[in-house]
Amino acid sequence: MQLKKRGGALAALALAVASLPSHAQLLVSNQPGVYGQLAFGRAHLSADCSGQAACGSSGVSARLGAGLRVGGGWAIEFGRQGLANFDYKRRADDSHRDIEVEAWQVGVAQHIELTPQWLLVPRLGLGRVSSQTDAGYWPSSDSERRREWRPYGGMSLVWRLNRVLSLQLQADYQRVPLRHDNGRSEDADAATLALGLGFNY
Repeated sequence: MQLKKRGGALAALALAVASLPSHAQLLVSNQPGVYGQLAFGRAHLSADCSGQAACGSSGVSARLGAGLRVGGGWAIEFGRQGLANFDYKRRADDSHRDIEVEAWQVGVAQHIELTPQWLLVPRLGLGRVSSQTDAGYWPSSDSERRREWRPYGGMSLVWRLNRVLSLQLQADYQRVPLRHDNGRSEDADAATLALGLGFNY
């Protein structure tokens, strides 16, 4: 009799533990809390490469982010994104424009439950973009840094491994201010595709 009671208690406990992950996962996106993100990928800068001897408009990107869930699937996000180093233009006469781009970002995100394991997370905000441009003729060069606010947007597909960890495929778009050849400012588009980890608390 005592064995049956213990067996019943263990079965009830096992059932409770089995049902816990899905309940906990719902709490992650629908209740207040914090989370972090770390992702690495590839960035592409919309550069006009026509007439250039060489033009490298792609590079490695990295993003470190954090979010504050405020309920109802909504969150406020903060992040720092390195948008790679670009050999933007290099002509046969050795003139060049090497550009390093990074951004501090703040915005909002909506966590949309597709299934208990899968989420779709669109986000929108502003980035304080810093672009360092080194341009000139070898061996002399001119350097200029621009820091301006530009809009950004993105979308993440999230697969929850458990209550804490998730895998994320992130696509992001950021406007970037650059220096034009004649000294005027111009905007370019930076698009990134990255794979990363999410940490939920």
